[in-house]
Amino acid sequence: MSAEGAVLLCWPMIFTQLALTVILLFVICIFMGARWKHCHNGQVLISMQKPAKPWILGSEAELQRVTVPSITPQELKRLLASDGQEVAFLDIREFGEYGTGHPFQSVNVPFSLLEAQIGELVPRLSTLLVVMDSGDEGRARRSGQCLAELGYSNIAWLEGGAAGWRDGGMAGWRL
Repeated sequence: MSAEGAVLLCWPMIFTQLALTVILLFVICIFMGARWKHCHNGQVLISMQKPAKPWILGSEAELQRVTVPSITPQELKRLLASDGQEVAFLDIREFGEYGTGHPFQSVNVPFSLLEAQIGELVPRLSTLLVVMDSGDEGRARRSGQCLAELGYSNIAWLEGGAAGWRDGGMAGWRL
């Protein structure tokens, strides 16, 4: 048998072992209590945490189950200036929107990547998360509800969004 023939015979064995490995990992994850979740951007997350809420947010009816309070730009400025509380100020606008101007203290986490990146950026579930969008179009409220579903307990959305921050006379880059 030639070397080419030997290589061709190995491929089915490699694929079989790969398939068995994937199946074994799936069974281990299920046995260990992993939760599979399809994100709104098509990614699949595997979480070993128990969900804070038994539903996955999607429809408007489901969104009404979680109430996320709002915060004014002035209240947020006071919180950011104080040393007493940990605050994560998240600008959930997409990269292009963020580039047109943003508050200095905000961190850009696009809504399309929020579920995939939030655990790495804010590992403590009790941290105060303030989410901001362009205005009052609802993305901040929806992302706050999504964060609540992921287990975060201290969430608020910024009233007026980036426009409210700017109109309140707050500092920012190109605002």
